Amino acid sequence: ITVERGFATIPLPGIDVPFHSRYLWAGVMPFRAYLSKKVNPTHLNPDTLVGKYVPNLIAKPFEVTKEYAQLIYDQTLSPRLDKVLRKWDQ
Repeated sequence: ITVERGFATIPLPGIDVPFHSRYLWAGVMPFRAYLSKKVNPTHLNPDTLVGKYVPNLIAKPFEVTKEYAQLIYDQTLSPRLDKVLRKWDQ
């Protein structure tokens, strides 16, 4: 399969989902709302993401490490992730 640049896509090796753009943004918030109602966080296993790219964060495969969490925090300033980082060493 040859992936070509489209109207709202930029093909990147190893990343198989589109980045959000102004053309896709209208669907992002409803999707997040749907996920927050349908996905039980206790059923999530971060180990299934190890070595895979998580779109829109950083161009580095996912790791369950403090260093990776710090990189994401530096990009997002997420209050939730700040709490995780504060408790990491405890």
